[in-house]
Amino acid sequence: MFFLMLLVGVMLMHYVCVVWTLNNIAGLKINWWAQTLLPFLLSVAFVGLMSLSRGAASFLAPVVYIWLGSLFLWFALVFVVMFVQITLAALRVSPPFAPGLYALALAFVISLLSVLNAARVPAVRQISLSSPKARGGLKVAQLSDTHLGDSVSPAKLQKLVDKIN
Repeated sequence: MFFLMLLVGVMLMHYVCVVWTLNNIAGLKINWWAQTLLPFLLSVAFVGLMSLSRGAASFLAPVVYIWLGSLFLWFALVFVVMFVQITLAALRVSPPFAPGLYALALAFVISLLSVLNAARVPAVRQISLSSPKARGGLKVAQLSDTHLGDSVSPAKLQKLVDKIN
């Protein structure tokens, strides 16, 4: 049941994003069957990769997470641009360009920057706190939001621990 719900949700997001983007590229005419087939194939590929990443091909898990995050970002950008388009139409102002490729490119750039940011070892900040109850040079380390599991290996966690120490 979970995979069916996931497939429907991912298919809906792929459909909205692909169809809106294709229809908002100036001069591009796509057949209705291509607009239906492409989101379906993307959705099936996503669910297939997700299924594979749970087994022996666990190295595919980061691809699945990046894909899902990028899709959600693209989906959100599409709705923001749709809102702007509706607002401009209500004001009887024609948009200066077809925003399809711009929304897709912006989602791609933000996703790429996010992946690059997630790949680096985060900075360590030292803060001095004083308390009359804490004596003897007590040291406290806080480590959070590590996403340890499918997408973050124990080796990356060890690099972070080494940097803290």
